[in-house]
Amino acid sequence: MFSLPLFLCLVALIAFVHCFALTRAQPAECLAPQRRLIEEYKAFHNANKFSPDAQYLVHACWGGSCSGTGDRIRGALWLLRVAIAHKKILLVDWTKPAPLTDFLVPNEIDWSFSGLDPALFRIANTLDMDDFNDAVYRQVPAALERFRATKVYATSSNEQFEVNGMVGITPVLEFFADGACYFNFLFKPHPAIVARGDAHLQQLYGSASVDYVAWHWRHFDADERSESPVMVSELTRVLNAAARLGSDLGLDLDQRPVLLITDFNIAQGSAIWPFGWAGPDY
Repeated sequence: MFSLPLFLCLVALIAFVHCFALTRAQPAECLAPQRRLIEEYKAFHNANKFSPDAQYLVHACWGGSCSGTGDRIRGALWLLRVAIAHKKILLVDWTKPAPLTDFLVPNEIDWSFSGLDPALFRIANTLDMDDFNDAVYRQVPAALERFRATKVYATSSNEQFEVNGMVGITPVLEFFADGACYFNFLFKPHPAIVARGDAHLQQLYGSASVDYVAWHWRHFDADERSESPVMVSELTRVLNAAARLGSDLGLDLDQRPVLLITDFNIAQGSAIWPFGWAGPDY
C-alpha cells in the first residue's frame, strides 16, 4: 500500500489539467466541513437506498457522448455534492465502454444498482435540464419544487467538482483534499486492477510497495486519430506540470519515481531518462 498520495491526473497537451490527489491506502481523514457532510450522508444513503420513498440521482453513461473518464469522475463527485445537499440517493452506472465496476467498485456507500431493478432508472427523465439547473444552481422556487418531487433524475454531467456558488450547497474550500475525500468516499480500485498495478510496479521498480507519482500523458487528444512524432518540448511541459502540482502536495519528484502513463503508441515499451512508462497494449 502507498504511504503517500498517489497522484492520478488526466493531461491534455493544450495545458488543460484536471487533477485529484488519490491514495490506494486508507485515505487521510477528510477535512471539515466535508467530513461531517459525508459521514451524515453515508448514514442517510445506507438507510434509504431501498426505501420506497427514496429519490435518486444517477450519474449515467449508457451510450452516446459521455466524455472521458476524468470528466465523468469529476461529474460524479459534483453530483455527490448535489445529492448530499438535496437528500437524494446517488447511484453511478456507466456501461460504456465497459461496466464501471470492472475498474472501480463502491467504497463507503453502495452506489451500484445492486438490489435494485435497473429498468426503473434507465428511463427518460421527467424533469427537464433547465429545471434541474435552476433548482441546483439557483434554487428557483418552482424548479426546486419540481426537483424535490422527482423520483429519478439521470445525468452524464461533467460539471467541475469544485464549482462553487450553488445556492444551498456547501462550497469546496480545499480542492485537492476535498477531491480526494469525495473520490475515496465513492470509489476504490477493483482488486484485479490493484493486482495488475502491483505487477507493473514490480516490473518497473522491483517492488510493488514503492512510493511513486503517476502521471497520465494523454497524447491522443493532441493528434486526433493520427500520431505525430514525440516532441521533447511536449514531454517537458507534461513533467513540469507534474512537478508543479506535486509540489502543491509536498511531493518532491526529484526524490521519488515518476510513472508516466500514456496512450502514445510510439512510447509503448520504451524507457527514457529515469522515468518509467506504462500504458495500454494496442
